[in-house]
Amino acid sequence: MLRYEWPGNVRELINVMEQTCLLCAGPQIGPADLPHRISLASGGGDPQPSVDFNRFLAKPIPAARRDLMDAFEVAYLTKVLGETRGRVGQAADRAGLNPRSLHSLMKRHRLRKEAFKN
Repeated sequence: MLRYEWPGNVRELINVMEQTCLLCAGPQIGPADLPHRISLASGGGDPQPSVDFNRFLAKPIPAARRDLMDAFEVAYLTKVLGETRGRVGQAADRAGLNPRSLHSLMKRHRLRKEAFKN
């Protein structure tokens, strides 16, 4: 994390930590839990986030479904926006959404396109 430039400053760091806490498999955050762009900055290769399904199974189905869907959306949007370097139109095309719907999802999950520019 120290080698990453953090172009979004504190806001980007907060978003990354929120995403990582949501998606990490255990009680500690490891390099594989970090978003792709940050792992690459540290020379960490191509890690994929893992999801601990047991934490969802402990909840009632409606809450588990909502939380699991949120985790999926954050992981998916992070990957697509990272691949397109924050270009919302291209990311929307890859995701099969219109740009307005993608913006709505980004706002809901507090993802900013500027965080993916590098």
